[in-house]
Amino acid sequence: YEQDFASFCEFMLSSPLIRPRYVRELIMGPTARLPKDLVNKLVYVLTHMEGLEKFTIACENDPSEAALMAALAATTSITNLSIESPNATVAQVLNRWKSPVTKVAVSFDERKLIGQSDEIRTRYLDPTWVFAPLSGTVREMQAIWPRYFSSKVVFPAVDTLQVHAYRPAAMNDTMRAFPNLKRLLVSFEMGFDPDKLLRERHDNETDEHNQHWQSLQYVQGDVGSVYVCSLPCKVEHLDLTVPHRCRNADVLIPAVAAAAQPARLDLHFIENCVHLEPLQAALCAAASLVTHLDIIYRVPCDDIKISYIIVSVLFGFVRAFH
Repeated sequence: YEQDFASFCEFMLSSPLIRPRYVRELIMGPTARLPKDLVNKLVYVLTHMEGLEKFTIACENDPSEAALMAALAATTSITNLSIESPNATVAQVLNRWKSPVTKVAVSFDERKLIGQSDEIRTRYLDPTWVFAPLSGTVREMQAIWPRYFSSKVVFPAVDTLQVHAYRPAAMNDTMRAFPNLKRLLVSFEMGFDPDKLLRERHDNETDEHNQHWQSLQYVQGDVGSVYVCSLPCKVEHLDLTVPHRCRNADVLIPAVAAAAQPARLDLHFIENCVHLEPLQAALCAAASLVTHLDIIYRVPCDDIKISYIIVSVLFGFVRAFH
């Protein structure tokens, strides 16, 4: 591992004013175990990466991480930034960041925050707090295992938000943080227990006096995750996956479709045996709402995957293939 970093630096430093300028993407694993002299070489190389566009760093709460990030702070070419397990020192460097970053991604590891205060845990499990210094330029955000979205930091340019989490953050706070959102992709590790889904949905129901999204262009996710979001607006294009472990899809699909009132509805059924009730519920829910309906229904049978695909429904005309 150390040898990989050493070889990289040796190659770059053989022509330090030329080779670093041609690096467009750099993915850095943990640097905590690297010797100080090698870290210094990496810092020197990074300060000469004038054309770097995509940068990813995995953090282990080591001072070298902040030094490496600081080496890129004056760079103005980075548009895509990814951070794994952000910490205080790395987040502080972003206050000096010069690049107009338009796409950010972050993944959190709660195990690294065991024993920390509630205030620290709240901050370092919140993408909006971590990337607050970049709030004016970011247009797309991906967050893996976040716990919170602060209502105090606004990202006015974000139009696409992708979230994979244990449970949904409060939708009121999410709408305040991303007031101009157009595309929402969600996936929550919650299972499909009806009572639990209903409780989460009620927790996310928004007050009519609070700020709402007027509409969303695209929403994607499994039907349970979208259901618990309790979206308070219309969705032009609704893209739902129905896993085989979801046994109440015939209830969830109509509820989600009725609230979203989509013009286009995509449904991906993944079944381990034939269950037509969810499909029937989907067709009934779509009948009075959509102008375009795409359905993929897959059932594995004796190692043969059978797919029934309704390509589209347009003004009453249906085309189907299997």
